[in-house]
Amino acid sequence: MFLGLLFSGCAQYNASSSLLGLLLNQTNGSVTGSVASQRRIFLSATTHDGNFGTIAAADSICNNDANRPAATSNYKALLVDAVNRTACSSTNCATSGILENVDWVLQPNTTYYRTNGTTPIFTTNAAAIAIFNLTNSITGTAAVYWTGMRGTPNTWQGSTANRCNFWTDGSAGFQGGTGLGNSVNNSSIRNTSPNCNVLQSLLCVEQP
Repeated sequence: MFLGLLFSGCAQYNASSSLLGLLLNQTNGSVTGSVASQRRIFLSATTHDGNFGTIAAADSICNNDANRPAATSNYKALLVDAVNRTACSSTNCATSGILENVDWVLQPNTTYYRTNGTTPIFTTNAAAIAIFNLTNSITGTAAVYWTGMRGTPNTWQGSTANRCNFWTDGSAGFQGGTGLGNSVNNSSIRNTSPNCNVLQSLLCVEQP
């Protein structure tokens, strides 16, 4: 009888331990949930011509900007040059998916929000891009910002012409692709290509 109670108690303990272990695993992230991660995108208060010097220098502007919503988070500029940082080398990464990403600022299967943390802009797919139309516009205003993207139909591809000479030239002799903050279609990442001496903001994307 004693042995029966002992084995019964062990079975109950093991069942409880298994349940506890499952809960702990979910908390630690080893069990994949159905809810996408949440990141923020903000428009920089700082404006700049097309001469950043390097993509990393543009990232530094984001991380020191007055509009940065969280001092504990790291941000990168949604700014491509088709070489050092790019989302896709084919239309919407159709050829190789996420393998086409180079130092890309968006993560796969992740929901991005405005700085209020409650207005979703888009959720990326497995290739770490958003399919248009967006859920909501990026800023909700007619803000213009550098991106370096191509136009329709080559969405999420970096331009080989409109990138201010790899973002090293701030003169009227080069052009840079820009996005429009109150658009939900392709214009949100590629709207016009002004001369590189025009001052524009940056879109800054929260990193993991």
